[in-house]
Amino acid sequence: MHSAGGRVTRIPQQRCNASWKKLGARSVGAQGARADSRRKEKEENNGGHVRRILFVAGGTGGHVYPALAIADEVRRLDPAVELLFAGTRERMEWLVVPKAGYAISAVPAVAIRRPFFCLPNLLLPARVLYCMWVCWKLVRRFRPHVVVGTGGYVAGPMCLVAALSGSSKVVIQEQNAYAGITNRILGRVAAAVIFLAFAAASPFFPEEKCVVIGNPTRRALQQPIDAVMALCSFFPSVNKLDLDDDDDDDDGSTQEVVVVLGGSLGAQAINEAVAGLVQSQLQQHPHRYFIWQTGTSHFQNIQAMGISHPRLTVLP
Repeated sequence: MHSAGGRVTRIPQQRCNASWKKLGARSVGAQGARADSRRKEKEENNGGHVRRILFVAGGTGGHVYPALAIADEVRRLDPAVELLFAGTRERMEWLVVPKAGYAISAVPAVAIRRPFFCLPNLLLPARVLYCMWVCWKLVRRFRPHVVVGTGGYVAGPMCLVAALSGSSKVVIQEQNAYAGITNRILGRVAAAVIFLAFAAASPFFPEEKCVVIGNPTRRALQQPIDAVMALCSFFPSVNKLDLDDDDDDDDGSTQEVVVVLGGSLGAQAINEAVAGLVQSQLQQHPHRYFIWQTGTSHFQNIQAMGISHPRLTVLP
């Protein structure tokens, strides 16, 4: 594939799978000593060839869920692999990653405040040094063969430390056509390979490192689902027989499902716009359904507005 920024390579799925098998996570936590013992025993049982992969993803679902999809596929290809995530206690990864069945270790995120010349940023150098020290301890302890960064402030220090250690290969995955600042920096100074979702992101990175593969998707989301059953799962008060009858209406009308997404954290402007129009839309269009994702921090405020309808589902 070619792009405005130069040539970008697209590789077959078989080669992607093979490359993951060649690359090289263990549970690190309060019981670290016992985890070390279990890891060494596992390596001995597997002839000393257990691969360890550290995933660094933080802040939003756009960073965390691609990392989980990659981890699932790596584990499917190599059940003996040891996988560990690193993230912050304050953001969504601290809940989502363990729920998906993976261990996670805490790393302090170092966010740059805007505008840059502000009082909180005076402590930025000290926070960066502390964060890199924590990352260095984790890398030394876990000894990953590969560190996979999918973006977010937490990915910067960890991937940089891993690259400086010389014992880990750094791989980054960019989900957007316009690359984030963390991945842009890492792509030039730390990454061995850069997996892109879109060729349009290639001008942000060294051409020779780029591979276009699309965005990773969890296998659970790739299964075919009956449309009527899916609609009933989001709108329990809607009768399946009524939906079937609607399909046979003489006026040719069919169900229309509007999904409103503001990202994993939600978007206030989108929520305010939807709140102002959703009731009238539902009244004017009897075959229209709304699935409205507000973001966790906005969910209670939207519920407090008392907006409800059988064809409206509001989710955090």
